[in-house]
Amino acid sequence: MSVDWLAILLMISMVGGRPEADPADGRNHRTSGPVQASSMAFVSHDSSSSYLDSLREILGPETISPQTKTLKLKLSLPTGMKFNRLYPFSLKLLSSDTLAVKIEKSGYSFAGKSFNIPIRAAAGRAVIYIDIDAGYCEIDNESRCYVSKTAAALLVTVSDKGGEAFETTLKLGEKR
Repeated sequence: MSVDWLAILLMISMVGGRPEADPADGRNHRTSGPVQASSMAFVSHDSSSSYLDSLREILGPETISPQTKTLKLKLSLPTGMKFNRLYPFSLKLLSSDTLAVKIEKSGYSFAGKSFNIPIRAAAGRAVIYIDIDAGYCEIDNESRCYVSKTAAALLVTVSDKGGEAFETTLKLGEKR
């Protein structure tokens, strides 16, 4: 792990992840609303701090090329579980450096347990913050349901030496 990534990890653990938005800077830090990716998935780009920041899992580092166009985010449920389609599912994404990795605001697709998230990449480094709220139930007993609130920080370097495949898996909740 390079010294730069170590510094980022230390900053994340000390200040809880992302910088607070400064309303005095004149920029609109929220989008006009969530972007619907499917009937069960909502995606937003929110720069305010998450209540999950203290629990954020650090993923990576990943090295991708500037030609990479999609982040494939796979979701893993505990064995014997399935998504609860009655529980609102939300996915929040934020890039710490939109010049290195810009997360597009449209064009998402959801299939099975995977999101395909369109991105634009250029040489540099970024941390992609991922927050997920999901409900899931036992396959054999749909009256036994759980809620998972998962947060991760994916460390990304964009360089010509990187690969075009950009894929990560997040494990949601534990069966209790």
